[in-house]
Amino acid sequence: MRQLPEPSRKRLVQLAKVLEQHRCGEALTLTSEKLGELTGWTQHTIRRDISHLGIRCGSPNGYPADTLLAAIYETLGIAAEQERRHACCIVGLGRLGQAFLSGELFSASPFVLAAGFDKNVNRIETLKTAFPLYPQSRMRGVIAQGAIEYALLTTEDADAPAAARQLIDCGIKGIVNYTAAVLPRGEQTLIENVSPITALTNMLR
Repeated sequence: MRQLPEPSRKRLVQLAKVLEQHRCGEALTLTSEKLGELTGWTQHTIRRDISHLGIRCGSPNGYPADTLLAAIYETLGIAAEQERRHACCIVGLGRLGQAFLSGELFSASPFVLAAGFDKNVNRIETLKTAFPLYPQSRMRGVIAQGAIEYALLTTEDADAPAAARQLIDCGIKGIVNYTAAVLPRGEQTLIENVSPITALTNMLR
């Protein structure tokens, strides 16, 4: 997998989603101007990100969507990763965590929810899910046995740092942190801080 600047990598992942949405099974060519309209990025940013792909599929009429999408998949290793399922878990089964329990969000993705954890044993016993729920104290054994790679963190804000440390100690590859606590990136564990409140605060003008 080619090493790219992190901002470019994140934009290329989003660009792949845009291309998936607009190709509709037909041959389609998109100019950098059109891609800018679809993403909100400048044409210069789009062309610079595409330059990391090491391809020459551009023309005055634009980029062939299928060719560009295939290049993004290959460069980011997405195609290979989509061929297998990646086990994920949820840590924190309050109202936010429960919103993910149906698993519908992951139905068309290479990710599958394999386990849920919460420190409240009563909550675990009453919730109905398609996958097993466990006390947080059993996290290490369950993650190892289930080969769980990624985690959604939806605990109370005050509990997030300790829960993240547990996940890191268990060898989790990546954590999507939905809490308002800002968690630092680990040496081996990637962390995405995606609190809705933080995102809304960033929009204040």
